[in-house]
Amino acid sequence: MRYSDYRKAIENSATAFFKSIDAQVNEKSPYILKNREEWKRNLIDVKVWEGIVQKKNDAGGAQPFALHKYIHHGLSSQAMLFNLFGPFVFHGNLLGLKNVLENCSISVPNGTLSGEFELVNRTVFNENQGQPTSIDFVIKGGQDGGNPLFIEAKFSEREFGSCSIFLRGDCAGKNPVGQSGYCYLQEVAQRNYWQLLKKHGFLTGDFVTSPICVLANYYQFFREMLFALELGGDFILLYDERNPAFVHPLGGGLISFLEGFIPDSHKARFKPLTIQKFVFEAAKLDLNWIQIFKRKYGIQ
Repeated sequence: MRYSDYRKAIENSATAFFKSIDAQVNEKSPYILKNREEWKRNLIDVKVWEGIVQKKNDAGGAQPFALHKYIHHGLSSQAMLFNLFGPFVFHGNLLGLKNVLENCSISVPNGTLSGEFELVNRTVFNENQGQPTSIDFVIKGGQDGGNPLFIEAKFSEREFGSCSIFLRGDCAGKNPVGQSGYCYLQEVAQRNYWQLLKKHGFLTGDFVTSPICVLANYYQFFREMLFALELGGDFILLYDERNPAFVHPLGGGLISFLEGFIPDSHKARFKPLTIQKFVFEAAKLDLNWIQIFKRKYGIQ
């Protein structure tokens, strides 16, 4: 399957879902809700969006976590994760989530579990200004309960986020390691990405010898991998097995490519997981919402 075929398939599934619930949609792109204010209609479980609103109210009107700009988009990965993990969280069933993940060969912390969407911690990378690194979902256990899980969800995306300094033309993308290069984020913003890459053993092989900065195009992946390592956790990449950007049917893809940059000592801490595998295991729990999820996202 080419990416364009995959994209068309999931657009059609979202379009059919919105039509089935009589939602108002964008005329040209019927897989997007007409108004962002109607984002709740992009969620399949009432208790999930009620829980999000309640958290906002409990915080005095502030967002407990950032809703993405395109939360009303039928292909939003944030909405997809709310739909997949949200029912476990807002129905108080984290043990059910633990059961599903363990059946997917993912080790989950022990003790009293907690789950948090859009975790932000500015201290990890010294991100005192601008948009900090955020993790889509985090599962923590009790004290000494095992490695927390830091989960990034990808659905229709074709890439990991690139370095904004490079994208806006303020950096040529030259490798700053061993190449007499210059990194604005390190020299001016005082971010410690490169220090932590060195600390965790990444600065070997192509990371050093390539004339091109590896972070220029794969900034998000390495930030999130480092974030998990620095906080003693594992990094879980949740993705759609149909998306050829991540695992291409003819071989290769982003997952195998980027995994090659992870030091051998940390490879076991990176755990790709398909949405399909998670759904297959979750369906065994006889959850009434899982069939709706499968229909909304065209999961067979």
